Amino acid sequence: MEEPKIGFMVFVQKIKFIYTLLLIVVCAFSLSAQTKSQLEERRRTLLREIEETAQQLEQTRKDKEQILQSYNTLQSNIGKRQEVMATLSLEVKNAQGIIENSILEVDILQKEIQKLQIEYSNILKKAYKMHLGMSDFLFVFSSSSINQAFKRWQYLKQIKRFRDNQANIIIAKQDLLIQKIQMLENNKVSKKSLLDLEQQQNSLLADELKQKDIIIHNLRQDETRLKAELVKRKNDQKKLAAEIEKIIAAEIKRTRAMALEKSRAATKKAKKKVTKKTQKAYEETEITDAPEVVALSDNFDSNKGRLPWPVQRGTIVKGFGVQPHPILPKLTISNNGIDILTEPKAEIRAVAKGIVLGVRFVPSFKNMVIIQHGKYFSVYANIEVVFVTPSQQIEGGQSIGTVGIQAESGRPELHFEIWRDEVKMNPTSWLKRK
Repeated sequence: MEEPKIGFMVFVQKIKFIYTLLLIVVCAFSLSAQTKSQLEERRRTLLREIEETAQQLEQTRKDKEQILQSYNTLQSNIGKRQEVMATLSLEVKNAQGIIENSILEVDILQKEIQKLQIEYSNILKKAYKMHLGMSDFLFVFSSSSINQAFKRWQYLKQIKRFRDNQANIIIAKQDLLIQKIQMLENNKVSKKSLLDLEQQQNSLLADELKQKDIIIHNLRQDETRLKAELVKRKNDQKKLAAEIEKIIAAEIKRTRAMALEKSRAATKKAKKKVTKKTQKAYEETEITDAPEVVALSDNFDSNKGRLPWPVQRGTIVKGFGVQPHPILPKLTISNNGIDILTEPKAEIRAVAKGIVLGVRFVPSFKNMVIIQHGKYFSVYANIEVVFVTPSQQIEGGQSIGTVGIQAESGRPELHFEIWRDEVKMNPTSWLKRK
């Protein structure tokens, strides 16, 4: 009688078990947990921002003078609400993928357990037939030779180890199956909660769109006042831009004059004549030539899309650039930066390391601070109280003042701009996404 090679069978079973577990792990993590947490965090951030502006929206909605600001705030909330809906849609899709993977895992485990149980049963039957009903003791001592008795004794040890191993594998897989079934049920509950939240947000979005229609109807009844406000806004922005350009131009002129003076001193020392060509070259010298200025520029440039917000909490209520007027389709509105609705007396923080280039008072924008970051400049306007002075070294995140009440809207708003030399940039593309 030839005993089966139990040791090799045990090895094969272990390999199959490891392969199955690896397959389950791959399935379980095919949808990244990190992606799931990122979606949840983005949804929570958006809903928090919507909640922060909801109270301010309620306060301004009944005020005729501030109704356009209500529209801007509502429009911002609608955009965020739509992003919440898109995020929820991705979360639901993610949850469905996890559920489908869990179903696959449960099915694989159930089939594996069933197969293992059949194999276990067959081994027991085979062992019984080989024993012919004898006990282990009789099975060994009924051998025809010492060599056969030794082989039978070895066989009994192997088959015991195999049975124990097989039993342990079955128990482990049954425990894992119970866990996966529980996870599956939890994922189904999670998906249902997401679908309920999606339905709730859809209802809120529909209400906001109705409010928007009502506000538009009311605003169109007062077209004359809107046009007057638009003209005033444009004039105020021109004054602010002129002041900013004046400060930047003065700094560029100063830097180029220093470079030219340095060139003249060098040529004089070398007993050379300053030619018109040399003078023109230095007159066109950029303000990034000095090593310390280059360092500030590189630091600012390398953080594009990652700059901290100038206020701790806030939402953009007026975007950058030329846009169609929300109510008067034939007219446009322009913004050299962005306007951030925030909390009363909120602290304003520098977005990067730099030097205070100027502090000015500008009508309709209260105090304005401009900070130089090499070839870049960040502008903060509508400051109630200023904490810094010209030529002061500033660290990123350092408080430079507090937000004032914006004259037009009657709300705490910070006007924020970014310039590269004398070119206006879109601040939204530079700030870190909230």
